[in-house]
Amino acid sequence: MGIFCRPVTDDGGSDNDEEWNSCKDSGSDKDKDLDLEKEDLKGSFTGRLPTHQLAANSWKGQIYGLQKIGSKKIPEHVRFRKQSVLEKAQATLLLATLPKHLPCRNKEMDDITAFVKGAICDDQCLGRCLYIHGVPGTGKTMSVLSVMRNLRSEVDAGSIILYCFVEINGLRLASPENIYKLLNERFSDDTRVGKEDNQPCVLLIDELDLLVTRNQSVLYNILDWPTKPNSKLVVIGIANTMDLPEKLLPRISSRMGMQRLSFGPYNYQ
Repeated sequence: MGIFCRPVTDDGGSDNDEEWNSCKDSGSDKDKDLDLEKEDLKGSFTGRLPTHQLAANSWKGQIYGLQKIGSKKIPEHVRFRKQSVLEKAQATLLLATLPKHLPCRNKEMDDITAFVKGAICDDQCLGRCLYIHGVPGTGKTMSVLSVMRNLRSEVDAGSIILYCFVEINGLRLASPENIYKLLNERFSDDTRVGKEDNQPCVLLIDELDLLVTRNQSVLYNILDWPTKPNSKLVVIGIANTMDLPEKLLPRISSRMGMQRLSFGPYNYQ
């Protein structure tokens, strides 16, 4: 819609052709806005984006700077520039960076591998429980998961028998009793566990100390399952508390067994 500007007579003195021209300019801006609205409406029907959406540096369709921001290709010597030693150290120390391998944990990983291989290859598979403890940040969970990945490759190669692996984190449970429902879902899922009933199963419970209740029944039932005949269940518990078995009831600590693995903190060596 246009703006009507009343012409000024000669009696106005200072109100002359300059005011009239300014009114014409404001009217032309409104006409340009109408043209842009028509163009947007036309673009919505034809599927074409309007001009002010195509140009990142435009305002009301009037391009006032560079028209193609970011259209130039970044040179290869800039994109593939080698990182300096300081940049590599900075990227390594980020919390989101995952190392390719765990340093100084070869002995612990060998012990976990020997325990799992001895458990799943045993026909009876009775009372196999391993308790792993250590201060936070020493690579307990990551070491176990790395061993499971390596053993999975051996299963694919046919070196060891097929087994299933179930991982549960105590921090993700609303209450310790919810582990029964979660285990039922994991064990009933054929795609995760497998269709063979006589297949061994390795159960990893991270943050095991969070399953301790007043009567300690949840932890007792879980550690009692491997002692059943033909259970073929291997339990690996991980916690930060070193003396957790001593704090439990004797019936639970006896089922946990004497197999423990300690992850010491890293030092300067």
